[in-house]
Amino acid sequence: MFLGRNSCWEGFSIADSANLDPCSVGLNVWCILEKRFSTSHFIVLLVLMIAFGGCSRPQISQPLKSEVSTEQRLTLAFIEEAELAELTARRWASEGHLEPAIENLSLAQLQEAGYEFAANVDVIVFPFGIYGDLIAGGQLLEIDERNLPASVSFNRTNFLGQFRSNLTRYGSQTLALPLGAPHLALFYRADLLPEGAPQYWSDLEAAWGELPSNDEKTLLPWLEPLADRWAAHSFLARAAGAIRFRGKISTVFDLNTLEPLIATEPFEKVLAEMVVQHQRLGTTEFLTPAEIFAKFRAGHVAMAVAWPVDDEQVESVPFKIGVARLPAQVNYFEPSRQLWIPRKGSQQLQVDYLGSEGRMVAVASNSLHANEAIDFVAWLSSNQTGHRIMSESRGSGPFRLGHLPLTSAWTKGALPDETVEQYAEVIRQVHAEEICLTFPRVRRQGDYLEVLGQAVRDAITGKISEKEALQLVRERWGTITTEVGIDRQKEMLRKTEGLLTGKIED
Repeated sequence: MFLGRNSCWEGFSIADSANLDPCSVGLNVWCILEKRFSTSHFIVLLVLMIAFGGCSRPQISQPLKSEVSTEQRLTLAFIEEAELAELTARRWASEGHLEPAIENLSLAQLQEAGYEFAANVDVIVFPFGIYGDLIAGGQLLEIDERNLPASVSFNRTNFLGQFRSNLTRYGSQTLALPLGAPHLALFYRADLLPEGAPQYWSDLEAAWGELPSNDEKTLLPWLEPLADRWAAHSFLARAAGAIRFRGKISTVFDLNTLEPLIATEPFEKVLAEMVVQHQRLGTTEFLTPAEIFAKFRAGHVAMAVAWPVDDEQVESVPFKIGVARLPAQVNYFEPSRQLWIPRKGSQQLQVDYLGSEGRMVAVASNSLHANEAIDFVAWLSSNQTGHRIMSESRGSGPFRLGHLPLTSAWTKGALPDETVEQYAEVIRQVHAEEICLTFPRVRRQGDYLEVLGQAVRDAITGKISEKEALQLVRERWGTITTEVGIDRQKEMLRKTEGLLTGKIED
């Protein structure tokens, strides 16, 4: 419908157009010029002016709608990390989120609850050692990696190599993301061992000969962790190079039968060497890595298998500290041929043992706010947030490539700057390797390790022979596996190795 002539403004001039909207101008120009041109011409003109200029509409004053937040308040469960929980909650809230509710649990409480969480828990921060128990109990929600942020800050490919694969893998699923781990290394007195640390476990005694006379035994040649399950971890760290090599997947269990391999020749040889060295050492102190490092910094140990822990009571050390990867094995055992073969050529020269300690984060399977929980998991494990928060946990360590230049945030004052750089390089080397040894992430992993740790200590103290100790472990591991269920454990074992079904030839 078009305006008639009576609708045209009387006395309209082009000068008036500055104060009118384009639509009004167009209508009145049509009124003036209609006499000279056809209506169809003006229809085209009008359409063009509306399209390019737009027509103004009456402006109605309306109150602005307030933005309503749809964010849900998360509930976070922290296992053995109460101080870290408070720090994490404050940091999350400081970035504009609702402050989360916190549930602090001990391992004992979680075990008593059958590794099950309350229905309101959205996110779980937990130690590496219970990963298998949480998987078996169906407590972890699969994280769809398509929902993870693609930001540079998160960047999954920035995780250190073993954290991307061996330490977190479970079949094709992503059930948790890493939050780092303190790294076991060999710290040594560089002033007493100017040639560096021994390369092989069998060279430990030769290194002792380079130390000064110490009749009062105020300086121990070396120490490795033997407290509780640490005896098992130390033994497996020694055995790694003897049992793990390219193409060999079955290490402590046979992947086809789940038969324990712990009483076989390579383990017996490694334990025998370990027992002899400890008997010559002449001490029965069973310590943790942190306790050993404290003795090292105090000047009581020349070589320490440990990780750095800051002791505020010790301001500095009066000697130069060196750090190296854990010693290697000269040979590995090839079970199919029953032969010991030198580690050379295409075989990786050193095989490290990982997973004895560390932290992970996951979305709880009963979370009512899974999308927000996934955002939180990605945030906590990101490059920047992970560095700022996880460096305050003694159960963590650098877990991204971007963290290596920031390793001092974790070591704090435990190491001088030049040694921190060496330590970061050791971590980088280990995570750049193709293979490493980890204990299988199966149900009741802690029980398996407890049995092994006690047997190792009994052998070291001479209560039983090395062969008897490992046979006992084999029997007790078999019992644990039967109690859990062979098929269930076999499935978990294969998935932790990234395997599917079928017979394994290795």
